[in-house]
Amino acid sequence: MIYSKFDNKFYIYCFLIVFLLFSSIFILSFFNILNMWSYSQSHLNYSQGFVRRGLFGSLMLWFDSVFFISTKHFFWFFFTTLNILNIVLFFKLIKKFIHNKIIFLFIVFNPALLLFSFYDLGAYSRFDTISIFLIILHSIIANEIYEHKLTIDQYQNYLYFLLLPLITASFLIHEIQLFTLIFHFILTNNIYNFKKTKNKLWLVFLIIGIIYFSILSIFGSLDQASMSRMTQDLNNKGLWNEPLLDFESRSLEKIMATYKHIFTYNALSPYNLRLHLFFYIIAVAPLILFYFFLKKNNYYFNNNLKIKQIFIFTIPLLTGWMIGDLGRWINITSFCIICFAAQIPLKRKIDSIKFINRPYQILAVNLLIITTIIIYLLFIRIPHCCDLEKKNIGIWGGFLNKIIIIVKVASDTKGNLREIKLSNYSYLNK
Repeated sequence: MIYSKFDNKFYIYCFLIVFLLFSSIFILSFFNILNMWSYSQSHLNYSQGFVRRGLFGSLMLWFDSVFFISTKHFFWFFFTTLNILNIVLFFKLIKKFIHNKIIFLFIVFNPALLLFSFYDLGAYSRFDTISIFLIILHSIIANEIYEHKLTIDQYQNYLYFLLLPLITASFLIHEIQLFTLIFHFILTNNIYNFKKTKNKLWLVFLIIGIIYFSILSIFGSLDQASMSRMTQDLNNKGLWNEPLLDFESRSLEKIMATYKHIFTYNALSPYNLRLHLFFYIIAVAPLILFYFFLKKNNYYFNNNLKIKQIFIFTIPLLTGWMIGDLGRWINITSFCIICFAAQIPLKRKIDSIKFINRPYQILAVNLLIITTIIIYLLFIRIPHCCDLEKKNIGIWGGFLNKIIIIVKVASDTKGNLREIKLSNYSYLNK
């Protein structure tokens, strides 16, 4: 696809804005732990036996003991690098939409996509970032296949020696990766169908899922004595031990009681239910409609993909209603949908989207749509978790709010970020 000089400039400017926004977080997080819950939980390791999510902490402590890289700096480097990769790769994937500036801006500054963790720092440095990285990476590789830049043999090398090892290793860092496994299977299955190649990869994905669930069920938790030793180690380091309590062996009755409690405040609280449904409607629904629009109007070179596939890989992600932190699940769902839509090359550029044909109504409708998009992009943020009613969390926040806060923090500290007390800036997460 050919891009004009203005398209390329617009693309670069948008990239620089997003990168500069995140740079403020990268710098701040170098001097301060922005997410103490995630940082504390990242210290889970195999010193007391196998435990789920223990791989990252074991690696982090190994680097600390062998190469004298502190856990704080290892944690910072990992998430800074991963977020930079996500920004670069995501912009590469969505460049095909640059001809329509409104659509491109809607994707770039969407609070359910890249800027989700910028608008709510409670979502920053979470291991969901790995899931998002793998979703974007696989979609870019799929795009190369559909553009005939990769052969099926080259794709299989990427699949067996890059994607599957990364996906498998990521399970040992956080089990949330398992819920995106169907997305990867659908992408792979579509590629083999596109190349008219027989495969039994469904069996590989099924075996990976069964093995992981078996390991998780049998060896996923620590006994009380082992957990006490690990939490004591955290206390000695001045970290929180609460994030580790879920990894102590519990009865099935207690586990189900936890899921019931989470589902109750997510779905049965009228306040929370209204907000969650609002976030799904304003974040997820437009992306599905966008894919439907591209498919219906025959924009895709390969138009054989079925819209029902979106609902198939979205279904496992609805478990967030029971597991908790529903905003994070909305974020992952949104990335799955937009990456699914962006993996296929376009036949032609998207000039405009017409919802009506009567000329005298077009202006009014377009103004309404643009106003809604501006409000959504600039003034709304999607909170990453918790009982929203209990914490008195609403929908307002977003781009302008964070810019004001960044300016205030810089002004208060006069650039001396080592001296900042984050407890004085609780509104960083608002």
